Amino acid sequence: MLGRMDLAAIGLVGAVVGCAEPSTSSAIVAPAPVVVAPAPVVVAPASDAGSAPAASTAASAASTAETAPPAPPPALSVRDEAVVRAAHPRLLACYKSGVAADKELGGVVSFALDVGSGGKVLAVLPAPSTFPASVIACMTKRLEALRFERPKDGPSESLPVAIRCIPPSPYDGPARVEDGSKPHDPGF
Repeated sequence: MLGRMDLAAIGLVGAVVGCAEPSTSSAIVAPAPVVVAPAPVVVAPASDAGSAPAASTAASAASTAETAPPAPPPALSVRDEAVVRAAHPRLLACYKSGVAADKELGGVVSFALDVGSGGKVLAVLPAPSTFPASVIACMTKRLEALRFERPKDGPSESLPVAIRCIPPSPYDGPARVEDGSKPHDPGF
């Protein structure tokens, strides 16, 4: 015959596991969960004149608003995208030369192309990048050779070009380049 302690133990195990109700003599009450939110940390800049923290906080918020990232450049027209897409095989050759030295080399490389009247590329300005200088120089040379559809007497303009370089992998296949201004489609 089971004693009172044995019944209490069975009730305890049953209540924890959820397969039996606890006996009335050994009701188990779980402690209420305690939710602790971290207190916000406010760091006021040091000041010589002992200014009020509210003023320094407002100044800090204003400086943050002033250093917000710039708006993204305008998208290329469909015709301009086609011109850049036609250059992908040549840009891929540049990228593959970098992948030969670093199998994990990948990311987006951005350029600003100054296109003059008649569609000739006057200058290619690469954005700062972690890619090897040789890859950037090769891509710059390939982009300088592009010709866009523009009137002969039209104004010059700056075109943003972003090239996403995807390293070879068992899942994504061989190294490739694609339009870096659009979301990456892994092709699943």
